[in-house]
Amino acid sequence: MQKHDGKPEFLYKCSCVIDRIAEAMPYEDYVAMSTALRDQTLPGERGGAFRDPPSVRVMADKYKTVQANANQACHVQQR
Repeated sequence: MQKHDGKPEFLYKCSCVIDRIAEAMPYEDYVAMSTALRDQTLPGERGGAFRDPPSVRVMADKYKTVQANANQACHVQQR
């Protein structure tokens, strides 16, 4: 909702996205994949642990795909 200026209509759409992501993967995978994607932007060596290993990049890419599919299914434009 924060990415969409807190508009009330996104409460239901964002809930839909969360439900779709939950259907696509177990919670433990969600935590690992979303962390891998989020922490790729960390500067220096700390971020290198999330940018450099191929397995971490694969996890981040998979999460981006799941998230994009959920956004599309729930009619949420990516920002």
